Amino acid sequence: MCGATIPNGKILLIVAIAMLGSGLRDLGAQQAGRGGQQPVNNTGPFTPPAGTKIEPVVMAPLEQGAQFVVSPHRVHVATLSHSGSRAILIYDGVPGPKFDEIFPGPTGVVGVTFSPDGRRYGYCGKSGNEFVAMVDGKEMGRGSEADPQGIVGPGSCAIGFTPGSKHAYYTSGVGYSGHTVYRFAYDGKVSPVGASNDLRDYTFSPDDDHYTYPWIDPANIHNQKLVVDGNPAPYFGNEPQWSADSRHLYTKAAAPNRIPALDVLQDGKPVMRAEGVRLFISPVGNLGVAIVRKAAGLPAATQFLAIGGQVVPGSEITGGGINDVVFSPDGKHYAAKYKMANQREYVFADGKRGPDYQSIASFQAPGVNSQADRIHCGLL
Repeated sequence: MCGATIPNGKILLIVAIAMLGSGLRDLGAQQAGRGGQQPVNNTGPFTPPAGTKIEPVVMAPLEQGAQFVVSPHRVHVATLSHSGSRAILIYDGVPGPKFDEIFPGPTGVVGVTFSPDGRRYGYCGKSGNEFVAMVDGKEMGRGSEADPQGIVGPGSCAIGFTPGSKHAYYTSGVGYSGHTVYRFAYDGKVSPVGASNDLRDYTFSPDDDHYTYPWIDPANIHNQKLVVDGNPAPYFGNEPQWSADSRHLYTKAAAPNRIPALDVLQDGKPVMRAEGVRLFISPVGNLGVAIVRKAAGLPAATQFLAIGGQVVPGSEITGGGINDVVFSPDGKHYAAKYKMANQREYVFADGKRGPDYQSIASFQAPGVNSQADRIHCGLL
């Protein structure tokens, strides 16, 4: 992403041609290197290849101090401009509605948020005593609730997109009993106050169609709920993780009358109980592997792997630990790295223990294409 302030002039869309030219120059440098020649110096002014046609496109009107940003991955330009005394955002040459103010955003003064794929955009503006959330040139929502100081400003509206860019949302700060609480609006559906303003608390499913976040009642902080797809779940859990096929939601909750034991829940139903659990989900399919610390009848320093709530035979280790779990690209195989009490390490893959090494620098899960994918790097 790039941005600039225009002292005096028009914005010309030449980014695509420049990127193409850069790619051609890089290719030329690589070819020169293969031929034993010195790489081409690319630091000078860009000169397009012979026969390249450049067509300047006016992306915003002439205006002193205009500011713009370019979207990631694809060439879209958003420009913060003015129409008289009012602010407007011009996207690819098309002006949007007029606002009293367009709030700054994560990209800086321009205030535009682009979706991860660079195809969509959103921003927030102020009209009278209301904030307005705009997505792809259309109004997604608005509100008049202000912060504790009675101000409708940047904290009133912050736009975001789901990781797959399919859905848009915004958080809205609201003054409540002298402090700020938040709403969460997903595709325009607004939640009650009590949502988090920390986007790390929001978990989106791999198919980009489901989401979850913790909700706290502003009037009673002990009243907490887990919101799933906009509705309070009948259970509460922490550290939500979606399965790779987006069909199941895993959470952790304190086991009743068993402090400090934890329950691992699948869609709200307990599938495992232990003093400590780290859950790893495969990138595709529905394979989940848990690193479990201690269980009834086992020594305190025991760890083991569990799949589907069942202990994987031979995976137990006492006095050492299990450091990590990785999966094959097809999600059908797993591998875990172990460290013994004597500090030597080994890999446990698909239920089988490998030889131990002085140390393992890196390792890969069993692959789907060749035996080479099974190799891990270690010092004997």
